[in-house]
Amino acid sequence: MNGLIKPLYEMNEFNLLLSDIKKGLNPVAVNGLSGSSKSHIVYSVYDSVNKPVMLITYNDMEAKTIYEDLCFFTDKVYYLPSREAMLYDIEAVSWDIASERLKVINGIMEGDNCIVVTSVDNIAQRYIDPNIVRKYSLKFKVGDVVNLSDIINTFIIAGYERVDIVEGKGQFSIRGGIIDFFPMICDKPYRMELFDVEIDSIRQFDVLSQRSTEKVNYAQIFPAREMIVSRETIQKAYEKIKNDAESQIKNFRSKKNKEAESRLRTRMGNIAEKLKESIYFEGIDSFFPYFYSRSFTLFDFFKDKPLVMVDEPQRVIQRIDTQSFEFQELYKTMLEKGNVMPLQGELLYPKGEVLGSIRENKLLTLNLFPKNVENFRPVTAVNFYAVSIHSYDGKIELLIEDIKDWKLKKYKVVILSGTPAKGRMIAETLREKGIETAYYDVYPEDILPEQIIITNGAISEGFEYPAIHFAVVSDREIFGEKKHRRRFMSQSGVSSKIKNFTDLKIGDYVVHVNHGIGIFQGIRQLTVDGIKRDYLDIRYASGDKLYVPVEQLDLVQKYIGSEGKPPKIYKLGGTEWSKAKVKVKESIKKMAEDLVKLYAIRQKVEGHAFSADTPWQAQFEEEFPYE
Repeated sequence: MNGLIKPLYEMNEFNLLLSDIKKGLNPVAVNGLSGSSKSHIVYSVYDSVNKPVMLITYNDMEAKTIYEDLCFFTDKVYYLPSREAMLYDIEAVSWDIASERLKVINGIMEGDNCIVVTSVDNIAQRYIDPNIVRKYSLKFKVGDVVNLSDIINTFIIAGYERVDIVEGKGQFSIRGGIIDFFPMICDKPYRMELFDVEIDSIRQFDVLSQRSTEKVNYAQIFPAREMIVSRETIQKAYEKIKNDAESQIKNFRSKKNKEAESRLRTRMGNIAEKLKESIYFEGIDSFFPYFYSRSFTLFDFFKDKPLVMVDEPQRVIQRIDTQSFEFQELYKTMLEKGNVMPLQGELLYPKGEVLGSIRENKLLTLNLFPKNVENFRPVTAVNFYAVSIHSYDGKIELLIEDIKDWKLKKYKVVILSGTPAKGRMIAETLREKGIETAYYDVYPEDILPEQIIITNGAISEGFEYPAIHFAVVSDREIFGEKKHRRRFMSQSGVSSKIKNFTDLKIGDYVVHVNHGIGIFQGIRQLTVDGIKRDYLDIRYASGDKLYVPVEQLDLVQKYIGSEGKPPKIYKLGGTEWSKAKVKVKESIKKMAEDLVKLYAIRQKVEGHAFSADTPWQAQFEEEFPYE
């Protein structure tokens, strides 16, 4: 992507920004950027400074948008999703976000020279000592001599679940000299075979068929949780929790608050029971301050200090205030009712420490308009002038008018077509209108004045730098639409993930992972123990109702079974759903066995060589509106 950076070196503002960074001026305000022009400058600075970059913005949605734009410019970019600071117990959590987060943390610790995009919520979180993570992050290669007992102990402390058959991330199994495990940071599980105490082979395997696939050179065990504890640390933490609880119980007794006293005693009993059953339990993260006397920040995981960019610092500070206020209000209410322990109020860093940890790094602040924000007052400012490209809504003649105008002004123009087929179509159309252009599969190293470059790619919006006569037009401006992602059946065959509440309509059939199929009745705001929260209202058989906290949206999926045939609605508390899941599990195992037999037969049968795909077929595939 150097061809997209080179034009910037003709811009005084960009050269001044690089000079200020090199001089160590801190912080430097970067003004006048929004949308994809912001991502373009972020990437170009990252490419020039040759060090990791952390971009902090004000919410997850904005972080994801910036991340998706940056993915066009480089594959060395990570998006770190937020995890809510939970004070209340939950039934189960989705491991999807946990997996994404651990992948990013691993990438940072590996010393990847990358861009990490995240919201400020993650900077307020407390983290364990990175050295503890390193201790339980092990790499194995063929020929290594290992101790099976040590490996099992590492898996357990690192948060893996021991099972008979590995079917999902965060699980491991031992069968004689065969060790199967599925790291949270990987897309496929591994199978290590031992010959006595030596690793004889390492392969990846298929979860459904359980058949080994390709050989690999090494495999890595990376912690399955961000919070790592041992039996010893659990015992110490329990003593602290117990002492705090006894003190709080005395306080409730002195105030004659029998209800809170009873609730806290019950809670203490539940915690003691959970800690006896296993090292980890859902909700253990909320007791972080009891397990660790010292906490760390996300910045501590970097090998080299990153260049930190704060997107819209005023909105970032507002988010810190909002997050802190909401958390503390919830904590106070729950503390008064005996639902939490005193130290759980320290689950997040206070505002001063959050801002302090950010300011310890070299800073750039990114603003659309120049602002003098307290805590981020710049020592110098660089003011860019970037213009967003207006939408053409599929009217190619409007695009042609702009291109002719840009050519007269000797602009360098880049058109991102979304797909190769669309790119070639645009190139052909422009040539028919007398505009010289060409489609490039790979972006050229240089682009000349009056040259129109068309290439594959997509960003959220186009942009123009009038000062250097450079414009980038995205496929969204041209076609006014985004390629749709086709809905596929999940492994269960009856549901698909819900990414937003707008995916659901009242009356939709939904599937709860623990309770089965019900009917979505809408979002309800309920007050429980004096705390107002939003819940998904799901109706089951016999009028039963289930209220699911919106934070547990990942536990609910949209039913996508056979059209025209309504599904069976399950009864809450019944055993039918559990039996159905067991039956499906057995069917999958049977299917895996049948597949193994089928593949064995196919290997003996002579195959048929089909002709190569025609250009028409390739064009049809690329223009098909679904992925």
